[in-house]
Amino acid sequence: MTHLAAHRALFAEAIDQQRLAEIRSYLDQQRVLGTSRFQAQIQAMLGRCVMTRPRGRPSASSK
Repeated sequence: MTHLAAHRALFAEAIDQQRLAEIRSYLDQQRVLGTSRFQAQIQAMLGRCVMTRPRGRPSASSK
């Protein structure tokens, strides 16, 4: 398979809306998208949180 054919095959199918929303969420927060094991490895390397967080400030009861 040529490089061009492989690239076309990669984008031949549309991404479902739920997966697209997940990708956008990770990109918006500049976080790592991948398995929990992969995220843990990257987090250990960087020394900072790489997983997405819920939107907004924590509630007063969670402090």
